[in-house]
Amino acid sequence: MPKRRSDVLEAIAERFLLWFLGGSVLLAFAVLLYRFRGEGTLMGLFWVVLLSGATSVTLAVVAAWEVRMVTSFSVKCPYCEKINVLTEKPERDFTCVHCARVIPINDGEVMPVYQVRCGFCNELNYYNEKSEALICENCDHEIPIEVSSDRGPRNLPKGFTIQEDPNLYELLLISPGPRHEEVISTLQHMLAMSRAQVKQILTEVPITLLHGIPRRKAEALQTQLSVHDAVAEFRPIAR
Repeated sequence: MPKRRSDVLEAIAERFLLWFLGGSVLLAFAVLLYRFRGEGTLMGLFWVVLLSGATSVTLAVVAAWEVRMVTSFSVKCPYCEKINVLTEKPERDFTCVHCARVIPINDGEVMPVYQVRCGFCNELNYYNEKSEALICENCDHEIPIEVSSDRGPRNLPKGFTIQEDPNLYELLLISPGPRHEEVISTLQHMLAMSRAQVKQILTEVPITLLHGIPRRKAEALQTQLSVHDAVAEFRPIAR
């Protein structure tokens, strides 16, 4: 995994602070021991603390010197076009620190990426020559891709993607709940009915609102009603 220069510098900075602060405390303690050495009974401890503090400060200086030895290699993300600074030329794929997408690497070079829009939600998705299959980041549907004429479209096993339910459903309003005004307004837009017609529907619950709609639409309409505390259900239509 390629190392980011910022991560390496951060690790060096942590070691520098650890050694420097620890060494400073030990040296300060050694000064106190020397000042209150009395008859010399504390001189043995003084030398131990002094050497430990000096060693710690020396290690801090070495850590600070290591900063100058850290190399820098810039890689431009093909997705967000921002720069990732590494310590060396990457030989493997790595994640962009800015957009969190995996940057494809081949022989140390960034591979080109391609754009495609999902046929279900129109979301823009990306893929590259290494992509075996593509799932929409927005709606989880599989997007057929083809990057080389000899390999053809690459498809995922069906269990990895959303599959459309071929059944049709009916949407039933079980209870309008306490927020009648919000529910009336929602049903007016949903059913393209007048306010008076919707109010009449509310007096006849439970009642079928829509018949012969796909599952995804039924789920979406049920969610719209539940936002206003109305209770709705959708059931498959028997064939």
